[in-house]
Amino acid sequence: MTKESERPVMATLHCTSQFEYSSYVFDTSQKVLCVTSVRAQAQDLTRMPIDVCAVIDRSGSMAGNKLSLVKEATQFMVQQMSSVDRLSVVSFDDKVQDVYGGSGDMNFMTSGNKKIAAAAISRLVSGGGTNLSAGLFRGIDHHQQLAAPSNEGEPAGLTDVRQIAPIMSAMLQHAISPKIYTFGFGADLDDAMLNAISEEGNGQSIYMEDAESIPSSFASALGGLMSMAAQNLELHFVPKEGVAIHRLETSFQKTPQSAGSIKVAIGDLVSDEQKDFLLELDIPGLYVADVTEPVMLVQARYLDISHRCMRDVSFEATVARTADTAGLRQSHPLVLEHVQRIEASNALQIASMLADQGNLASAQAVLHQSFDGINSGPVSARSRRLAADLSSTMEAFEDQQTYERQGRSMSSRFGREHARQQASVMTGGRESAYATGAQIRMSRMSRCHGDDNAAAAVVQHHPSQVWQAPQPAAATMQYDSFLEVAVPRQTGGLQGRRPKRQQRQVAGSPNSSAATLAYAPDAGRVSSRKRAHEQAANTSSSEARSSPATKGVYNTRAKYRRENDR
Repeated sequence: MTKESERPVMATLHCTSQFEYSSYVFDTSQKVLCVTSVRAQAQDLTRMPIDVCAVIDRSGSMAGNKLSLVKEATQFMVQQMSSVDRLSVVSFDDKVQDVYGGSGDMNFMTSGNKKIAAAAISRLVSGGGTNLSAGLFRGIDHHQQLAAPSNEGEPAGLTDVRQIAPIMSAMLQHAISPKIYTFGFGADLDDAMLNAISEEGNGQSIYMEDAESIPSSFASALGGLMSMAAQNLELHFVPKEGVAIHRLETSFQKTPQSAGSIKVAIGDLVSDEQKDFLLELDIPGLYVADVTEPVMLVQARYLDISHRCMRDVSFEATVARTADTAGLRQSHPLVLEHVQRIEASNALQIASMLADQGNLASAQAVLHQSFDGINSGPVSARSRRLAADLSSTMEAFEDQQTYERQGRSMSSRFGREHARQQASVMTGGRESAYATGAQIRMSRMSRCHGDDNAAAAVVQHHPSQVWQAPQPAAATMQYDSFLEVAVPRQTGGLQGRRPKRQQRQVAGSPNSSAATLAYAPDAGRVSSRKRAHEQAANTSSSEARSSPATKGVYNTRAKYRRENDR
């Protein structure tokens, strides 16, 4: 019987490989399904100091409780920062303004500076137009001016991501390259633009169904930044001799390497976060039965935040080869779960493509087929979440008008969340299947903001991880959107690399986006920063299924059972 291959990776990462069946017939070449998982172990981490620039939209569209909730969320973030963290705040309407700190002038969050920052944030009022690009570029500049001041002004008034992306890309080639997280809410949200900005900034786009979700959503993201475990994570899948990687399903950037191997750039992993990769391998027939066959080497390279150094580790995935077919009787539920996840993510994307072409009936059929497949399989918390999201999306595909109003953006958000296994859709009644413990705790704490007794209860219930690890960040808030970026400052002289990304060509709207930035400086600067801080502290459908777009997708589990039975 083939057991789950399991290797601890230093103190931070944990890798496993699970094949669909417990054993495979030895004398036949065949295709096999495998899920390789990498998980950042939940543990007490040495928290890296962070730089945060919060970029807040104060335009007229933010009037009422929108801006009030954004200010509340930002002030909550300020209270969670420690005295080794630094902050600046930018706001914009038709003009951009430095609210707290400035370019090259971020302040350590001592108790006195926290009060000053909170007071500055509280004075923000709405009014005017929306100059998103100026706010975004100013936020990036706040980080980069820490290293080398520049007299160049930021381009202003850009409303199309095709104009914004090249400028962002050029700015982010700087030695200090903050990450950009976007937060958006409302029916008129330009989801495509926010997603394009966050992808270009190597961050994350988070959607909030209503304004009331702003504080907890922002807190959840902050919880992830505060529990960073690994950065610049890359996995290299190397097949053994005679084995071929037929397919590797992932939404992360993958690059073919020599000898049929594939490299996947994942980026950051927070404590308790897991990424799973569904592979289809071609394995050869053997001459000997009852052996454990190594079929693939998985190599991981990452910056270990806890130990402040680069790690290179590897483990082997193995399968049992036997003379009988007993091991082929039952599929492993973990593999089926990720087959469902990939199918659902692809179905959401294909359905949206069909609906955009006016073929709503075929789009609905694709969603129904994926929904029925999940309900006919094993039940798990994630499969229930998948089914619920597909059901909500099907309702939004009821007619063309509803699709235009809700369905297109809904399918994009749900598809992206399940493809990347990253909590990105926040609503009052929906819990993401991918939220980590630190994210959940921070979100709960935000609901207790201002209630010391309730907050203390949360801290006492989770004493080991409540106040651990943010990274440098910057944030922007705008009508129907809220963006934030954060990255830990690294130590030990290591400079994080920014994975290359293709530019996203998506049209944008001036009334639907915002951005946040964060950055982790190199290690050599931490000691000098600490001294500076101490000084500061002292002073203060079947048609769709047969289309080319669906070829090569893990369509049905039965298909793979038939192939394995041959």
